[in-house]
Amino acid sequence: MKKPIKILSFLFFIILLICIYPAIKYIKYKQSKPTIIIANTHTITTKDFSKIVRKKEDWFEPKYFVLDVNSTKIPNKLKSLQKAIKDKNIDFILNYEKNNKLKILIPDYSNDDLYKITNINDYYKYNKGYCLKEDRILSKEERFKRGINQYLDKRLQADKMIGEYRCTFSLYSCANLNYPPYNDGDLIAGYYKLPELKSNDPFGDMIKKYKKDKKRTALKKLFFNIYSATLADPKDYLTINIKDMTGRFSVPFIRFTGGPNFNLYLNKGFVLFNDFSFYGKDYFMDEYYSDMEYERKKYNPKANHNPNNHARNKIDNCGNVNFNVKKYYRENKEPGL
Repeated sequence: MKKPIKILSFLFFIILLICIYPAIKYIKYKQSKPTIIIANTHTITTKDFSKIVRKKEDWFEPKYFVLDVNSTKIPNKLKSLQKAIKDKNIDFILNYEKNNKLKILIPDYSNDDLYKITNINDYYKYNKGYCLKEDRILSKEERFKRGINQYLDKRLQADKMIGEYRCTFSLYSCANLNYPPYNDGDLIAGYYKLPELKSNDPFGDMIKKYKKDKKRTALKKLFFNIYSATLADPKDYLTINIKDMTGRFSVPFIRFTGGPNFNLYLNKGFVLFNDFSFYGKDYFMDEYYSDMEYERKKYNPKANHNPNNHARNKIDNCGNVNFNVKKYYRENKEPGL
């Protein structure tokens, strides 16, 4: 009889513990001070904020407030801190940090989190444009060139990973589609340069030479047989023009990662913006539903191009781009077929 009583007592204790523990955690959570995150205009997700202020064992959402120095809508109790940051009152900020939870963030796209927790002095230095790792301010040309070069490498790496996944796990196997992820006969995944297209209507010339076939190899024939595309490093052909805010290749390029997909870069490969963001102006073509007339309209310089319709990549002060290979792979690995 004693044994069942002991078991019941033990179970009662466990149930009581399960009920009380969250209540204690909740009380501590309500009594805790919020973490103030100084992040300026750096874009960061709620999930990322949670990683900064929250321990893995916490059961409740963390309390935090993102303080943008230029914001006008902030609680009254933070206005003194905002004023101190604007006035560069270091003593006030250090004293505030001692008595409160304070995290100061700056962009750092060299890691997957895309930010770095730093001190107030480095925060001011970064806002002046300094690359903290090199203790200097990069020129616009160097900063844009580093970011775009990094993007070219990372995008190719991500596309290779996607190709490998689709050929390994997709219902549409490589054998059925007749293309492997890393090579296609003698072709390997990479960037291929085309001869200089001096025509004012390069797509018009391509349309004349492009002939669909039942084997769905027309684009390969167009680029590799007719235009004799050769493997090359696009970074050796990239120039940055700050006057018209473009990144240009001296010759056209295609990005080929195996299979039916091609991305074509013509004279204006990238559009640049004053906040050190950019987007790639490439033309997607696919053996299955390639529509060159549609791409031709996009190429028309008189067409209405709204920059807000394009997803931009940002570049930090050291020239690192915020293109996350793993995230891009996760979001795009499933074929849209």
